[in-house]
Amino acid sequence: MLNRRFFSLIFIFYLTVFTNSSAQETAPEKYWVFFKNKQVHGLTKSTELLEIAKSKISPRALRRRAKVRKDDNLIDKRDLPVSSVYLSSLEELGYKPLVVTNWLNGASFLLTPPDIEKLKKLPFIKRIQPVGRAGRKPTPQDLKARSIKLKKPPNHNFDYGFSFIQNQLINVPKVHDLGITGKGVWIGMLDTGFKRSNHEVFENLNVIAEFDFVNNDGVTENEENQDVPGQHNHGTQTLSTVGGFKEGKLIGSAFGASFLLAKTEILQNEIPAEEDNWVAGIEWLENRGVDIVSSSLGYLNFPNQSFYSPADMDGNTAVTTKAADIAVSRGVVVVNSAGNEGNGPWRIIIAPADGDSVIAVGAVNSDSTLSGFSSVGPSADGRTKPDVVAMGSLVRVALPSTDKLSSQYNFSSGTSFSCPLTAGVAALVLSAHPNLTPLEVRDALRITADRAANPDNSFGWGLVNAYDAVLFHGMAFSNSPDVSVDSNRDVKVKIKVASRFGVDPNQVSLVYAKSDGNFNKEISMVRGNEINEYSATITGVAGEEKVNFYFTTVDSSGAEAVYPLNAPDSSFSFVDPNVFVDTDLSEIPESFGLAQNYPNPFNPSTNIVYILPVQSRVTVSITNLLGQIVRTLIAGKIIPAGRHSVTWDGTDDSGNFSASGVYFYQFQTDNFRDIKKMLLIR
Repeated sequence: MLNRRFFSLIFIFYLTVFTNSSAQETAPEKYWVFFKNKQVHGLTKSTELLEIAKSKISPRALRRRAKVRKDDNLIDKRDLPVSSVYLSSLEELGYKPLVVTNWLNGASFLLTPPDIEKLKKLPFIKRIQPVGRAGRKPTPQDLKARSIKLKKPPNHNFDYGFSFIQNQLINVPKVHDLGITGKGVWIGMLDTGFKRSNHEVFENLNVIAEFDFVNNDGVTENEENQDVPGQHNHGTQTLSTVGGFKEGKLIGSAFGASFLLAKTEILQNEIPAEEDNWVAGIEWLENRGVDIVSSSLGYLNFPNQSFYSPADMDGNTAVTTKAADIAVSRGVVVVNSAGNEGNGPWRIIIAPADGDSVIAVGAVNSDSTLSGFSSVGPSADGRTKPDVVAMGSLVRVALPSTDKLSSQYNFSSGTSFSCPLTAGVAALVLSAHPNLTPLEVRDALRITADRAANPDNSFGWGLVNAYDAVLFHGMAFSNSPDVSVDSNRDVKVKIKVASRFGVDPNQVSLVYAKSDGNFNKEISMVRGNEINEYSATITGVAGEEKVNFYFTTVDSSGAEAVYPLNAPDSSFSFVDPNVFVDTDLSEIPESFGLAQNYPNPFNPSTNIVYILPVQSRVTVSITNLLGQIVRTLIAGKIIPAGRHSVTWDGTDDSGNFSASGVYFYQFQTDNFRDIKKMLLIR
């Protein structure tokens, strides 16, 4: 390893030369400076830098990496920090790094042409190139573009309002009906900012973390004296497309997922959006443990009228493309908009959609015809692009709001919106099959799309089919079972399961263990009232007795499945039958919360989700308009931290059916209380 004394001697010389050089009056621009190495030789498990790098990567990220890497290769040289000697040496010369990328071993700086010539002479600098700038943005469409409000479609559990077409076109409602909503999946969003407060569509949104890479703080919505008006609009719209939930208004394709938000793009006219923040953002998201990245951004041109050429869209040249492929190599599904250059001179996909491992998403109209603006393929090296398409013209979106009572919506167009719709489908696939690798998820989307037999460079493999994609790699179960108790304290458990070959209805079973912990009790489940639904009743459950359970089934092809995936090592459980405990406790929330019930309105039953940051004594009750208690669902039970659900089947404490009407559900702990309204329709 080269020592600091040697570098000090070099920099005394260069500093003298630089100081005596005449500076030209040229406005500095952003440039990447890439280094030749990280000053590390003979990397071993005991390397101090390796341990430092590992400490900055979350356990969740390491588990995700293990899907695509061996245990002894979860960390590599790309995770090591950029040489502090190189960075400090440049700072001594007056060059302060703006963004540092460990993966690509470089940093961005503000430089003039004379600066570049000087830095090129340094022995540890490998390459200097301009920082790429963003492509063109879509244009929002006026609400008048659609004048007829869509009614709740028949045979679906949710009222999608105007968002039905964009979801139905890619067969999302059928997956939601199966009880798969993206639960357990973390989606990272890279965009202009996110205004999620004060809007009804984000009331149930679970945000794990957020960071503003433009202003270097933890606030991703607009801040006074920092952001131009409208800065957070685009990101708010894309987030609502995948994660929003408000029945009758807008439902995102993966509203049950959790989100990490990275604000990476600046909208000031005099400061074009640039790719260095995007690279910083995706490294941050990967290290935090996201499963999917949804990026509705792309990068075309360089400062001073220097451009990436179409020949550079080869999957190996653009900086963002390299970073995206590195993320995929670490187990992250990267979904990117193909670009809106279809009507322009550029026409083809833009970086990082050209990545060979990136799922590039084009756009279609509501009639499945190609949107004129949608960028086409092939990539410069001849690969078919885009990968798939989804609706990108007149997509229902939420607008930033200052008051929930006046939450606003609109329609927007661009591959910026077909991208998060598709990222949501990827989340549905992972939600059902969490062990899939990024390329297996991509295969599920491609091979089940409507042009898979004859892919082309306009539609790729075609229009996404969420339901077929979810079933492509095997049987799929509801994210969570429905657990309820009747007046006799018999516990009814319901689950939905589907297979592309058809489930054998005589081989769906519930296996459970009581307090002895032995899974030696099995019940054959019977068909329920809904499509793909099966139910079983556990009798003789004592009031405080813990019950663990899982499901087994066989489909018509003879394939077997258990759920949860690694049962019986992992299982569902309850102590009180009304207190269902999920299997995934990896997402411990930061604060108490009560979500809007779903479905709402409902008949015959509805789910109530409540959130605990710490173990708490919980009471959940139902009251009528007079304030009278109709049903106590949970009565002062100790519940562990996490997101939990309880089902109300519309009956009172005596087992009688409640009448149609408005009811209130109350969630209370020793430190928190909240009440929300719901509507029962008989």
